[in-house]
Amino acid sequence: MLNRMKVIPVVCFVVLMSSCVEPEYISEVGLTTMVGYDLIDEGMIEGSNLTFQFDPAEPNNLKFFSGQSKTSKGIRQELNAQSSYKIVSGQIRVALYGKSLAEKGIFSIVDTLARDSAIGTMMYLSVSEAKAVDIIKRNLQESIETKTKFYELIKQNIESEHILSCTLHEFLQSYYMVGEDPSLPMISLKEDLVSIIGTGLFKKDKLVGFIDLKESFFLKVVKDEFTSGTLELEFPREKLQDILTGKGVTSTNEVFVTIDNIKSTSTIKLIDKKIPSFKVDLNIDARLLEISEELVMGEKGIIALLEKEIAQKIEDKTVDLFEKLKSMESDPIGFGKSYDSQTKNEPLNEEEWRKLYANSEYDINVNLKIFSTGVID
Repeated sequence: MLNRMKVIPVVCFVVLMSSCVEPEYISEVGLTTMVGYDLIDEGMIEGSNLTFQFDPAEPNNLKFFSGQSKTSKGIRQELNAQSSYKIVSGQIRVALYGKSLAEKGIFSIVDTLARDSAIGTMMYLSVSEAKAVDIIKRNLQESIETKTKFYELIKQNIESEHILSCTLHEFLQSYYMVGEDPSLPMISLKEDLVSIIGTGLFKKDKLVGFIDLKESFFLKVVKDEFTSGTLELEFPREKLQDILTGKGVTSTNEVFVTIDNIKSTSTIKLIDKKIPSFKVDLNIDARLLEISEELVMGEKGIIALLEKEIAQKIEDKTVDLFEKLKSMESDPIGFGKSYDSQTKNEPLNEEEWRKLYANSEYDINVNLKIFSTGVID
């Protein structure tokens, strides 16, 4: 009975406090849908955003704001000083970081977003080759019909398996994980066209390099899995000479092969912890969609030869990618995480893994099966 009497005042206090919280009506606030950050000079950041205010009389009431400060919180104060309504963050779908800022490090700004209880951790992060403010201004022009076009651009490319997923949650997970680095889609603005051109690679929170969309395929095939991917590969003509008719040749040097409906799985096994050495097995099923020259119909071993050459090409490209990642000192695949989970040593620390990663070696095995053929040109 005594315990119950102690609880009653607490409950009453909570009810009274909750009744004092002032509600925010949608017609009285500006809903930020996209934010961007650029480095102006040492320590000074420019923040930009797109904000939508609900107004039945003006359905496309999308506004652009920008301000400068040394922190993201300071920027928010600057933006609110320019607005006739309170700017709130609960509808942010995408955060974009200019290249120069990303090279200096973005953790403090990302962490501020993560600590904002109004923001969901499934929002997308991205890095911009151009200034973020220029891309946001361009998105303003294109967003009269849809206020989430930039978000849909990233979402569509993730669902089409062109790039890895890039949520706030996934960035922070890789950042805090010893033996793994984040990666984010790289955005370009050329001739007023906003597009994804590849993947920005990080060493913890600092941008250290870039790979294009073709290289991004090999990053995804090792780190993640495909359920319906597409890949175009280029071969020296002599590699496929025995199965080509020679008719309709448009180039004497290269043959282009496209496979789609790609389904893949990968495993990473630590072979030697001293080097360290890893064995990477890639199992890929795909459909032969297109080849740029005519095949010899009825020739035995056509599919077997294509499987062999495509598997070898994927292996070579994956090796090239691994060497490129090592040269950047970036481990977006998470080999360090695999190393740590497969050894019984003391927990791995960041400095130890960086030293090991620089000398790491890889044995890659690609098992590729073509399960059907499509239209062949």
